[in-house]
Amino acid sequence: MPTINLGQVQAMKVSASAPSNTTMLWNNTSDNKIYYYDNGVGSWQELADSTASSMRVNSASLVAGDNTVTFSSPLPSASYQVIIYDSTGDVGATLVSKAAASFVVNALEPGDIIYHAILNT
Repeated sequence: MPTINLGQVQAMKVSASAPSNTTMLWNNTSDNKIYYYDNGVGSWQELADSTASSMRVNSASLVAGDNTVTFSSPLPSASYQVIIYDSTGDVGATLVSKAAASFVVNALEPGDIIYHAILNT
């Protein structure tokens, strides 16, 4: 997939329906893929999906304290960035460590998260 400069992304909608605000990313929960709005084409275009070799996208339920979140398949390395959020866009959790097949996050309280693990290029 080619590199696309999206500038600074400030928001992402997590839903089965596309957002009306086309300046944000869209995590389509019906197909678990990430989309951006391409003004030149006039439609939402796939950015990546959870099975791509460079990204893992999923949800996890956390307990208070350390939690190991394991990917369905390992990334090529532990050199990746993790974005963690809940349905409100805020999460009280701190990344503790990373491995190619998982990461450890410390949660302040129990809750469900959505994560995006994106391989560094």
